[in-house]
Amino acid sequence: MEAPNKANLFVIGAMRAGTTSFMELLSSHPDIYVSPIKEPHFFTETLPEAIFEPQPATFLENYFKKQFPAPIHRAHVKDQRDYNKLFKNGSAVLYRAEGSVSYLHAPNAATGIQHYNPEAKIIVLTRNPLQRAQSQYLMDKGLFRENRSFEEVLTTEIEAYNKGKLPWYSTLGMSFYKKPISNFERCFPDNVLVLSLEDFVTKPSEVIESVALFLEISSFTMEHLPNLNKNKELRFRKIFRIFYKGALAKWLISSTPALLKKKLKRIFFSERNAPVQVSENLYTTLESIFKKEC
Repeated sequence: MEAPNKANLFVIGAMRAGTTSFMELLSSHPDIYVSPIKEPHFFTETLPEAIFEPQPATFLENYFKKQFPAPIHRAHVKDQRDYNKLFKNGSAVLYRAEGSVSYLHAPNAATGIQHYNPEAKIIVLTRNPLQRAQSQYLMDKGLFRENRSFEEVLTTEIEAYNKGKLPWYSTLGMSFYKKPISNFERCFPDNVLVLSLEDFVTKPSEVIESVALFLEISSFTMEHLPNLNKNKELRFRKIFRIFYKGALAKWLISSTPALLKKKLKRIFFSERNAPVQVSENLYTTLESIFKKEC
């Protein structure tokens, strides 16, 4: 018999495939309790700084003392007791959910979740692999993690891929779906639902109904779907580049409440509509790789 406070619904990625909006949809259902930390990443042993900014050592301690259960987007919860706290208010509902996007690709995440709760339900959101990679690149560039062109990044990663040395958290690697999904299907037979962002956008009613059927719950009654995340472009980049590298900036970013962050994003970020350019040679190479790995 499953413990009443255990997480039993995991939205495991992919990164930049609409998981934040999807979690908002789940949270609207009376049978689903969503963790106040949307991405606790408990079953990922190491979160690479290349994709996740480290938080102050006292961040989680302060959160649980002063802010819990206020919603925050991301943290690396390592203590089992802290992880259990995230779901203590959800014992009365059918599902307790979290949405850590690292789980799809992180080594041992599938077996870790299986050991924790072998009866859990798993939902995967995929996205056109090239568009997903472009979105991750634009995010990294906006956060000053990346200064190279998209072409340079992917060319370097393709070389690593051909040598069998591509990191799981790379821009290219996180667009591979076939092997990661099969790992979860092996650990959770008949309990994995794979959806695409493209279907979520073009035929939302069908996708939402398939989720309700998978979870064996009543239909969702949201009148409006949550807005899907779009790539943003930072205004005042030169000023923010100086500010962002400081310790004060990292503290503010990690401790600012989610609602305030949304307001600040509207002020300091604008939507980016210009596509990332991809040469014909790179596109052909990527097409061949994605055919094999997706």
